[in-house]
Amino acid sequence: MSLKKTIVFIIIASILFSFALLFATPLAKKELDSEIEKTDENTYLVLLEKGSKPEIVDQLNIGLKASNIKGSDYQYTSAVLKAGELIYDLKVTIDGCSHTYFIYPGIDDNYTDISSISEFILILPGLEGIEYEIRNMTLSKRIFYPLDIKLAKLFIKIFKLDDISQLLVSFYILIATLISIAGLHYLLFKNTKRTSSILITGLIVLSLVFSAYFFTRSVFITKSYYDSYSDEIRSGDIDKIYEGFSGFERFIKWLGENIPSSTEIVVFVRGKQIYLESEMAYNLYPKDISFIDISGNAKTQVVSELGKAASEGRYLILLTEDDKSYMEDIIKESNIKAIYLKSYKEDAGFIYSLSY
Repeated sequence: MSLKKTIVFIIIASILFSFALLFATPLAKKELDSEIEKTDENTYLVLLEKGSKPEIVDQLNIGLKASNIKGSDYQYTSAVLKAGELIYDLKVTIDGCSHTYFIYPGIDDNYTDISSISEFILILPGLEGIEYEIRNMTLSKRIFYPLDIKLAKLFIKIFKLDDISQLLVSFYILIATLISIAGLHYLLFKNTKRTSSILITGLIVLSLVFSAYFFTRSVFITKSYYDSYSDEIRSGDIDKIYEGFSGFERFIKWLGENIPSSTEIVVFVRGKQIYLESEMAYNLYPKDISFIDISGNAKTQVVSELGKAASEGRYLILLTEDDKSYMEDIIKESNIKAIYLKSYKEDAGFIYSLSY
């Protein structure tokens, strides 16, 4: 192995890896001057001192701690971030630990169409037993062209994705860079064994770094579930633990796409399903949503509430087949009409239109 080739390899490999770090990760960025203003208990403003032209390089950084102080049935919730007329969802983990959340509004073409922006509004859900602490909220601009964001936009468009993790896109770019460096090594030295060692070592290091992130995230999520259900877990009352609705986030997005924005919605729930209600209310905003507890109320009361919804021409959402059977009984016993429209799955997520 000649010294000249080794020097050439080190220089080119360093340049390639440096470019990947600068253009595919948010390491190099400039923070704009701003201040935080709390307008009410759960609403915060990020006021930019000089205003800003919305660009693809923009990155919002939100330092936030959400604590479950009364054992409420929340593991995480959705906050709303407003940029002008645009609305972005932010999933907040409720675990009593400080987290920094990143939002890349430039992925949305409508954001970069705005001429100027001077403030962002963060609205946190007012949930009983949940306490929030805002550590910081800032807007940063990436110094170098954000290749990861550009690729994320391209992947979302080509593969019709709901969303994609910026972290994963950065990971893919770094892997592609590593493969290029390994290819360069082989072209220069024709040493398959050494090239393979470089590639495998690099892949292991990258995998460990990114795996550590996802492992840490899983630990925080587990802690949030324990904070919600510690009493039930200690007493062995596992049946009372809410297990969740499979694919619920995608189901909510599907509802938003299949129900007109001006239509009001009523949803059957069993008991006080705080997680379901808060997720649907925030993610389907500005649709007006009401919930009817079909297990805690007499059927006559359910019929009365449903009758009012039917007179207003609302849509009815049934989450399970049991709810569907319950509704079929109501149809037989009342003048309410419910026309089946479609379902998210064969046995879950049914949409009906209500009328008399």
